[in-house]
Amino acid sequence: MIGMSKTAAVGASSHSAPLLMSDGLRPGSTALSKTSSSKHSGSRHKKVVPRGASPGTPSHNSRPLGEPASDKRGLESTTPMPLIVIDDHPVVHTGIRHWLAKASIPTDTASAYRSVAQFLNEHRLRPTTTAVIIYDPEHGEQRPHYGGLQQLCDLGHRVVVYSRLASAEIILNCLDAGAVNYVVKTESPQHLIDAITAALRGTENIGPLATAALQAAQQHGRPELTEQERRVLIAWLLTDNKDGVSEKLHIAPSTVRTHLQRIRRRYREINRPAPSKAALFARALQDGLLGIHDV
Repeated sequence: MIGMSKTAAVGASSHSAPLLMSDGLRPGSTALSKTSSSKHSGSRHKKVVPRGASPGTPSHNSRPLGEPASDKRGLESTTPMPLIVIDDHPVVHTGIRHWLAKASIPTDTASAYRSVAQFLNEHRLRPTTTAVIIYDPEHGEQRPHYGGLQQLCDLGHRVVVYSRLASAEIILNCLDAGAVNYVVKTESPQHLIDAITAALRGTENIGPLATAALQAAQQHGRPELTEQERRVLIAWLLTDNKDGVSEKLHIAPSTVRTHLQRIRRRYREINRPAPSKAALFARALQDGLLGIHDV
């Protein structure tokens, strides 16, 4: 299903071996600044440019991991902030702890949870201060759990999304929900360290793939499907015909056809054409509208 299978660590436990990584990790300096706020609503994204660079400069630096450690001022001079990892793979917990230790990033805690619900259940009984949270919204190959991300952001936590999902629309949806950064797990570990460092300092930072997503949205726009269009699209992809959608959603077959025509037009206008049902199915998977377990 167009690469949606999630690689799990077989037999991993909370004491799993650390992820493979390059040595020389260090607290990263804030390489990028977001000129827009953390809420990236609609398709009105301002261009992201590195600090001290002019427009057109590549959106991320290419510092090798082995460079000398950057200035730690702003981390050591302040009270350490709690740092939480929420990911359904324990090996990721172990890997992030290892990277934090290698980078000498001070934190009060480095607690790990398997889900947002587990974290919230514990902290309703034992309230926490504002924390930096590294969160993967994908659980068990289901569609991204934007609701959990929104809950964390609404509580005032600084959330860095760390996921294997690299679709531009998923990245933008997470930034819309209030995430301060989005790092893809295939990116260098240093990008995650840079994102955590910036979140601890309270400065703005964004990774290279997230930068590319913002720039693509600025250049080409986003599909921006309405809630009804999303419902029609999902229902149609999960049923055999338009009549089935009509019955399920209690709308006329002609209304179903009209919605599907608009959906195709929206994708075509942003240079992501989807002329067939199979192509729309691929777009829905790429954009997190469907998960593998939905089909």
